[in-house]
Amino acid sequence: QQAEMGAGAGGVPPTRYNMGGFILAAAWAGLAGGLYAQNRGTVALDLLAVDLILLVIIIAAFGGAGSIIGPAVGAYIVILLQGYYLDKISLYSSHPELKIGSFALLLIVVLLVQPRGLVPPLLKRLSTMKLRDAA
Repeated sequence: QQAEMGAGAGGVPPTRYNMGGFILAAAWAGLAGGLYAQNRGTVALDLLAVDLILLVIIIAAFGGAGSIIGPAVGAYIVILLQGYYLDKISLYSSHPELKIGSFALLLIVVLLVQPRGLVPPLLKRLSTMKLRDAA
């Protein structure tokens, strides 16, 4: 809010840039959806199931949405967790709804413990260690 007021005071129209960012994000989302539909060969409501949407939210929450490296590390951790550990448990293969429930529980725990994600505090700790070693 203060940055928008400061930008407006400096002569930069914040509404125009906010709208431009929103339009650019919507264009990228539309392009990604079009490529996904082209890859699948069909467009249907069941393409984006609840578990896939929840998986994307968990990746963003795990890594933290404030950086580029955060969601990449979050995706690596979550996909590794899902593909290696959770698929080995036979209970999830017989009851796939438990996998969604466990992901939802994991999301709640991560948001309660680290609301900004797990990666930003690690990056901050690494940068302070590097500064301390350099000094």
